[in-house]
Parts: sequence; structure tokens; C-alpha cells
Amino acid sequence: MKLAIIVDDEAVYKDKASFEPVDLSTVPTNVRALQFDTVTNTGHIEFRDQPNEEITSLPDWAVTASNNHDTALAAYKAEEAAKLAAYLATRG
Repeated sequence: MKLAIIVDDEAVYKDKASFEPVDLSTVPTNVRALQFDTVTNTGHIEFRDQPNEEITSLPDWAVTASNNHDTALAAYKAEEAAKLAAYLATRG
């Protein structure tokens, strides 16, 4: 899976599919973005105030952001399913 975190957009992308807004409050303030490939365990962090840093594992804050993405997406899907069920119930 390819993971991208774009802080200014409050977005997390997993294999190019995004969801936003995502709680990115655990991301350090000097981070602009993260790109990471979980298959090859390679990626980089883009900073606002220093050169990019190559990484071979996800920092804890990136794991938290990824988990926040999953939680927000699941809540969105549950809300949409509830809306559909309510609509279908009115159709008798």
C-alpha cells in the first residue's frame, strides 16, 4: 500500500484514495507531508523547514494518522449506510 499524508489538506491517501478531513493533530508542526510505500518500506518525510528525510519505517504519528483515516472513513460509511436505510424505510 502507498500511504501519503498531506498536512495542509488534512488528507490521508491510501493507494491514491483519499479521505479528509482527518485528525492530524499528532503530526509534528514542521512536517508538510509524508510519502511511504508499505511494500518496499521506503519513503520520505517532507519538512517545512529542512530537507526531506528518507525513512524505512513509519513514525508513530504517521501510524496514528493512518488509523485516524480508517476510523473517519468507517464512521462516514456507517453514516451513509444509516441514511440509505432510513431512506429505504420510507419507501416501504
